[in-house]
Amino acid sequence: MILPPLRLTLRCGGRIVRMPTIQSKFHAEFKGKLGKGSAGFYYYNPAGSAGITILNEQGNLSEPTKEVVSLVKEHNALIGTSHLSPDEIIRLVRYCRDENVRTIVNHLGRTPQYNSSREKTCPSRRRGQLEPTSV
Repeated sequence: MILPPLRLTLRCGGRIVRMPTIQSKFHAEFKGKLGKGSAGFYYYNPAGSAGITILNEQGNLSEPTKEVVSLVKEHNALIGTSHLSPDEIIRLVRYCRDENVRTIVNHLGRTPQYNSSREKTCPSRRRGQLEPTSV
């Protein structure tokens, strides 16, 4: 499970927790495959793997995702949305808003792009908790 290493990282001063990138389900659907990594870092992609999603079968945030948000809040860190789908981003940002956790909507490098017209309706933008970025 990711929580023990995440807890240790935050205790040691980590400040940004990124959601899944090239291993996300959205990335796999958008690109037609999971990412393999770059710069000497490679990821194991088991046969038939659909990628990581932060939603449960009912389409709500999964309990492990809520636990991650809780740890981020406890350590006053922030969450980067990385390669999540637009729907996952909206759900995560709303939950983080309700939990008073800072979020960054970010898309790095060769991240799948999509129409961000929903940004205007994004729940946290009006409160200054959301920072759309592109690096």
